Order: sequence, then C-alpha cells, then structure tokens
Amino acid sequence: MLAPIDSMPFTLTLIAVGGTLLRYLPFRHVMDDDTRRRFWRRALAISVAELIVLTVMFFEREDISITLYKKHLALIGIPFFINEVLTIKHYMPQHIFVLGMQTLYYYVLHATGNTVLLMLSYAGTPTFVPLQAVCYLGAYTVLLPLSWYVFTRILPSTRLINDMPFGYYIAFLPAAIAVCQLPLYFSTVFTSFVHAPSRVFTLICFFLIYKYTTLERVQQGEAIAEQRKRELLRSQISTLVSSADVMQANARRVSIIRHDMRHSIRLLYDLNEKNQRDEIRSHLSYLDKTLKNTVTTHLAMDPIINATLAIYIDRAKDSGIDIEYDIHFPIVLKDLQYCEEFALVIANLMDNAIKACMTQPEWNRHISLSLNVPESSSTSLDAMTDEVMLTVANTYDKQVPLDDDGLPSISVADGDESIAGGGHGTGMISIKEFRKKHDAILSFAQEGNIVTFMVYSPIWRSTPPRKGTERKQ
Repeated sequence: MLAPIDSMPFTLTLIAVGGTLLRYLPFRHVMDDDTRRRFWRRALAISVAELIVLTVMFFEREDISITLYKKHLALIGIPFFINEVLTIKHYMPQHIFVLGMQTLYYYVLHATGNTVLLMLSYAGTPTFVPLQAVCYLGAYTVLLPLSWYVFTRILPSTRLINDMPFGYYIAFLPAAIAVCQLPLYFSTVFTSFVHAPSRVFTLICFFLIYKYTTLERVQQGEAIAEQRKRELLRSQISTLVSSADVMQANARRVSIIRHDMRHSIRLLYDLNEKNQRDEIRSHLSYLDKTLKNTVTTHLAMDPIINATLAIYIDRAKDSGIDIEYDIHFPIVLKDLQYCEEFALVIANLMDNAIKACMTQPEWNRHISLSLNVPESSSTSLDAMTDEVMLTVANTYDKQVPLDDDGLPSISVADGDESIAGGGHGTGMISIKEFRKKHDAILSFAQEGNIVTFMVYSPIWRSTPPRKGTERKQ
C-alpha cells in the first residue's frame, strides 16, 4: 500500500488547479477583466505556496499511503475555494452548488482512473497511488472540452437559486450526495469492481441535477422573454395613451380657442360699430398674448417621434428634473415599424434616465437629450437612409453594473427583480434587438456622476430592403 512519491507534490497541485478552473467557469460571465486577473493571480500564488509546502512535507519520503493521498486531495482545494468566495462575492449559494457538482465530477474521474488501473492489474502495487493521480489528470484532460461546456452552463437559474430559503436546498443537494460518498472515498482498502455501482450512481446523480438545472434555466429564460414582451406591450400602450392624451388636450385647447375666437369676433364688431378704438387695440393685444401661450412645441417632423419626445420631456419636467435638449429631426419616417421601434428606444432610454434621476437628491437631477440627423443627409431628398445620433445623459452617483457587451444590466436578488444601477438596465433587451435588427451601434459610458447612453443608427425614410440585399446610399 506504499508507493514512491517523487512527482506527487506537482501532481497534487495540478489536480487542485484543475478543480478551481472548473469552479471558475460558471462565474466567468459575471466577472470583469480586473476581477478575473485578480482571481488568477491569487490562484497562482496559492498554487506556488501549496507546491512548496507539499515539496517540504514529502521531502526525503519514499512512499505515501492511500489514506494520506486522499486527505491531501481533500485539503489542498480549500484555499482555492476560499479565494473563489472572496473574489466572486455575493454568490454563496451558487458557490456551494458548484462545489458539490465539482466534487461529484471529481469522484467520477477518480473512479475512471481506478477502473483503468484495475483493468491493468495495478491494484495493490507500489506504483498504484502515483499512477492513480496520473490517470485522474489524463481523464480530466481528455474530458476537459466536455466539462468546459457543462460547467459553463451548470449554474441554476437566478429564480431557482435566489428563492430563499429554498435556494439553499438546491445548493446543498449535490454536496449532500458527495458527503454520502465520503466513507467510500476515505476507505483504506483498494477500490474494486464491487464499488462500481456506487460510482455509476454518482454519475447519474450528476447528470440528473445538471439536466434539471439546465431545463429550469431554459424555462426561466422563456418566462423572462414572455415577461419582457408584456413589458414591451405595456410600454407601447403607455406611449400610445400618453400620445392620445396629448392629442385630446390639444383638441380641447383648439375647441376653447375657437369658442373664444367667435366671442372675440363678435366683440370686435361691436367695438368697431361704437368706434371704441382703444378697447379694440387692448383686446387685440390680449388675443396676441393668448395665441403665444397656445403655441404647441414642435420637436421633430415625424409625428410619432415628436409625440414620444414631448411626452418624456414633459414627464421629466413634471418630476422636477432639470432637462435640456438639442433636437434636429427634419424628416418623416415612412417605415412605420422602424419608426415605432426607434420611438420605443427613445422611450426606454428616457424612462431609465428619469428613474435614475429620481434616486438622486433634488439638486442632482439633470438630463441632457440630443437627437440629431446630420445636415448633409437630412437635406438630401434622394437619400434612402439618414444617419441619426441619439444621446441621453443623466446624473447618477452609483456604479452601474454592466453585462458582457458593456451595457447596463439588470441584477436579480432574493427572488425579486431589483433594478440595479437606478434602472439603467431596464428595456435593454428591446434596445439590443433594435441594434441587431437595424445594425445600430450602442455605447454606454459612466464618468463621475454622469452616465451617457449613445445610439447611432441608419434610419430609413422608406421601407428598407429585404435582408440580404445591398443598401443603396
């Protein structure tokens, strides 16, 4: 039961690094570049320290027992796990779940190495322990593409894992199965084919848990997509209702003006017959002031874009937000679908900016809106497309979380969808769909307490060509 251990410190360290790589993969998408670099710098430092310690511990030793080998395998992963928890914060249930799944996967690879050695009749030989470690690393390397794919997608959905306290039941399920395997793992006897059913059961458990979390995550994605569609419809309905309210208000104002004009005409006739010129001049001055107060703000030539801008500018003013705007949109869009989708982008960004400003002190509420079509394209009547630049900037004094595209994201915590970053991630799905569909360019930046979202897009005056045909300039 004893074996030479010349290469064991290096082999054990490689096994530990392989384990931390698998546990890193599920969290890779939630880490920025700085966090990733910090994670691997710490992992490298831990690896060097463990290699030195193991080399000192096994210095001048010529053998190692199976029990000591398994204990070292269990202990050397602890510093790496602590690094994962401290670097990737606020994901404790997920860390527990991934650790349990990685342990089950480790058992399967361990059993694979034992099976190979049993088939080659190495059980009980002095080289069994080092060969077992080598077989483990061989199985790990061969299956790395598959395990990379699995562990990248292994996290349960946010709805499942964040539903406390039930999320911890899911988190501890793989770990509980792994703990049940510990008596066999720390057994002092050599593994035999008698233990094969237990390892097969471990593999089945791993597959079932992975499949369940994968299917549940897909189901959650479909539910979120459906919810986003409902939110999109509600946003469109809200915009239409607001636009209808504006039109009704204008109609009422016109009706009042018509009534007043009839009354004023009759009054002017009477004053003229009585030759009361001073009263006529006074009343005409009153009418002039009244007409100036009834001027309707015209922001854009396109009626849908104009209505959207007017609604959200008025909403910002009504909310006590200081807003400045620079708008040059002297075109009418004939492609109604494009017009509605672009209006929805404006509505989403303005709504996000208003929500974010309302989280700030009253003295720190400011929005800057810019919507411009370059003069060179807007004056060309023959051009089929224009270039439009939409920029929405607002004050916000907290860090906005970003997704892999560098755009604001929504964080989900404690089972409730809480808008991170003051609401800057809301509606991002529809905005990304707009980018994909119309080849738009999106850019987000945060400098100090100012966040800026920019949309650059070719904007079609007429119906765009079908996909696959060339755009004519």
